[in-house]
Amino acid sequence: LCNAYAQLSARGVTILVSTGLRGVGSGTQCTRFDVTFPASCPYVTSVGATELDHIVLKPEIASRYNTGIFSNVFSRPAYQDRSASTYLDSSLPDGMYEGRYNASGRAIPDRSLDEWGIMLNQASVSGAGVLIVQTAFLAGIIALLNEELGSTRLGFLNPLLYENPGMFHDLMAGALLLVFTSGFRSMADLFGG
Repeated sequence: LCNAYAQLSARGVTILVSTGLRGVGSGTQCTRFDVTFPASCPYVTSVGATELDHIVLKPEIASRYNTGIFSNVFSRPAYQDRSASTYLDSSLPDGMYEGRYNASGRAIPDRSLDEWGIMLNQASVSGAGVLIVQTAFLAGIIALLNEELGSTRLGFLNPLLYENPGMFHDLMAGALLLVFTSGFRSMADLFGG
């Protein structure tokens, strides 16, 4: 299936998928971090969520509803080398979570959007609906950009996103739901901007 995504991307199709909602494992007894498919496929743009406290005006953080980690199946694509290496060198102390993740695997999410304050049909969206809405919201932005470009389509976004890190910002806080309630910095910390 990932090869089919590669073929579509080569034809100029942008494929956006949610990272999933289950974090990277099942609680503190987790011995190996897991990542969802198709978000882990290197030919799709995986979309996560961030949290902004609009009332207290706290800094943006990675959402607890994300899945953010390295794939155990797909190798890290070249477009992620610099960002993933920076994350590994600066965010994880030597030996931390050793053996639980594949440091040379494809990292997710590629981009994240604020999850709170979204209204659909006059009802607030939260929990499971958040990442679906974020993915659709980003798809709308991409559609508008494609329309503006005319006959040219953006197509596969990831190389463009990673070659231009100044277009986004990195998150320095956040933790994933269900895993290590303190101290675990998700991949969204770096890739979620």
